[in-house]
Amino acid sequence: MADVASASKVKELREMTGAGIMDCKQALSDAKGDLEAAKDLLRKKGLASAQKRANREVKDGQVFVESNGQMGILAEVACETDFVAKTEDFQKLGQFIIAQIKTSSENIITSDAIKTQVQAVIGKIGENIAVRRAVKFETKSGFVASYRHHNHKIGILVELAFQKPELAKQEEVIKTARDIAMQTAALRPQFLKPEEVSPEFLEREKNIFRDQVKDKPAAAQDKIIEGKLRKRFEEICLLNQKSVIDNSKSVETVVAELGKKLGDQITVKRFCRFEIGVE
Repeated sequence: MADVASASKVKELREMTGAGIMDCKQALSDAKGDLEAAKDLLRKKGLASAQKRANREVKDGQVFVESNGQMGILAEVACETDFVAKTEDFQKLGQFIIAQIKTSSENIITSDAIKTQVQAVIGKIGENIAVRRAVKFETKSGFVASYRHHNHKIGILVELAFQKPELAKQEEVIKTARDIAMQTAALRPQFLKPEEVSPEFLEREKNIFRDQVKDKPAAAQDKIIEGKLRKRFEEICLLNQKSVIDNSKSVETVVAELGKKLGDQITVKRFCRFEIGVE
């Protein structure tokens, strides 16, 4: 009688599912050697494991990043411990998620393919995993730069916009975009420019400043608050921040001057910053 859980079948099932040797042997035995049935059993087991662990808090994880100049992707994948975040299985899951997003026209982090893969990894490693968020930038007239901090907990995308397609291959443009991405990682801007600051955030800041100047002459209070807001915008708005390229100038000025030098209008169109555990 043929061995329903032969070494070759176990190897093949492991390659198909990523499950452990003993789990594959048991699934093959239960499925009487049928690989597809064994695969389904492992998927069900993975789902059951995922459901058991779904309420466990996920405070760790990594941000996965990919970009090629014309497209950039960020995905935040959370788990329970840094140990698991560094495992090969977790790394492969992150790359799988990036690949799925790359080939889709929309954000698909809740797709069946990603859910199934996440459940399979949960079943194998024994920790809860959650795909928290993802974003994709695409441009036909611009350049998308990315940066991932060495601890893999912070990931950035920055998109520069311009009219001349050839600028996407210009070394100065590429370096400037990457420098801005690194600055975004370090200085944590919350908005691109003052016009994008939410009314709620703005009012909260004004209330704080009003309290700080309440003992000042009434006639001077509005002017002082205006100055404090301007200073605050230099902290929280990327375009208003002092540039790491030239700290005597704002990011907006540095980019505009680069555009003038290269005979085009260059602007920072948008940015995205993901950090594990930070909304």
